[in-house]
Amino acid sequence: MANNVSVGVGARVLGNIEVGDNVKIGANAVVIKDCAEGSVMVGIPARDVRKR
Repeated sequence: MANNVSVGVGARVLGNIEVGDNVKIGANAVVIKDCAEGSVMVGIPARDVRKR
């Protein structure tokens, strides 16, 4: 986990995942891939819906 990361209630980060700066992970999301800087991850499996 990098700086300024927000993780919603019930979200899961599975395995050795790298989460970049300023990432938001939505509630109940299941992250199975690395998250690029500034992304917003939602869903099962989590996908990037917006880049800042």
